[in-house]
Amino acid sequence: MAYERSDEILTVTTDATNAGAGATVATTQSALRTPAYLVLSLIGAGIAAAAFLPWAGVSRTDGAVFEFASQVVGIDAGGWGLAAIIAGAAIVLLGLIGYFVNPFSDPEALFITGFGAAITAAALFKMFSPNSLIDPDGLYPDADAAIGPGLWLIVVGGALCVAGGLAIAGSRRDADKRLS
Repeated sequence: MAYERSDEILTVTTDATNAGAGATVATTQSALRTPAYLVLSLIGAGIAAAAFLPWAGVSRTDGAVFEFASQVVGIDAGGWGLAAIIAGAAIVLLGLIGYFVNPFSDPEALFITGFGAAITAAALFKMFSPNSLIDPDGLYPDADAAIGPGLWLIVVGGALCVAGGLAIAGSRRDADKRLS
């Protein structure tokens, strides 16, 4: 068995010299690296960084200026920010493993999809109940809680991880067919 590897294609040739008369030589090719893993790693880093941004706040408008009079960042959100950091770090790690260590198969893409779906669902849960992150009545009785940019970034990043992971998992089969 001989292996020939380039950055884009792995060729495996099976030698049939010891197999007897009538044996055939089999050659298979497999597509290798996809830069989408590196893009997903960057998105995972963005998800982890979003834990340090405001997730919710009590909004105040002064003319044309919108700002939070009081806010809660993700790491102060009772464990939810830590979950975002862990999920983001896992997506970064899986993306790097998928690109550098294990480019021949794509189980990492499905794990990235799972982490992306979980973090998106958790962020959407918090988006639909921003009052669970901050109590506006104690600060400003007439105000209501507003969603901050950190949660929006997590929802968008998680959705991109789901789409990217599924795209990688689905494209491997198509790439292998093209090489056959």
